[in-house]
Amino acid sequence: MVVFGFAAKNTVFSFSRVLTEIRNISFKSWFANTKEPCLKNTLNANPSRPKKPLTSYMLFIKEKRNEMFGNNSKVSGKDQIKILSEKWRSLSEAEKQMYIKKYQESAIEYTKQHEAYMNSLTKEEHQALEDKLQMRKESQKRLKSALQKLDKPVGPRSPYNFFIAERASMTFGTKANETLKKIGQEWKDLPEERKE
Repeated sequence: MVVFGFAAKNTVFSFSRVLTEIRNISFKSWFANTKEPCLKNTLNANPSRPKKPLTSYMLFIKEKRNEMFGNNSKVSGKDQIKILSEKWRSLSEAEKQMYIKKYQESAIEYTKQHEAYMNSLTKEEHQALEDKLQMRKESQKRLKSALQKLDKPVGPRSPYNFFIAERASMTFGTKANETLKKIGQEWKDLPEERKE
């Protein structure tokens, strides 16, 4: 039986069952009802907590989106992103480098601000943050387990994943991240006919 373009087992994959499982996994109500003020502060957006910097690609999108489309554009948001993505791909390395440099500068500034923020927290607030992260990890594990029990269909592998699997068997005698960088560069250099 084929459901939603995926091969299913004897049972139909039910999205409502998945949503029910997700609701059961939610810990947000526990945080909202907690009596400890430091936990409530970590749940709510803390204005003093620095925001992560935008990537070079996102800096480009933000700048060019306002420049090209403004506020009253008749082009849908999805189409705007498609157009801007094409423009990003067509940029030369020198043009991209300008945005990469902006990102690197903001990343250094973020690191400094984040360290200052973490040093300003009390012991209880540090513990609350660690607890929140632990709860999030447990929630993700439970969700993954629930989806496996519900026989969630697995999407198809991308061509890049097939390429990695093929090339990874030929080790370069280097660390895994260096091997992946080399494979990534090989993929970029590969002609379009071979990618097909």
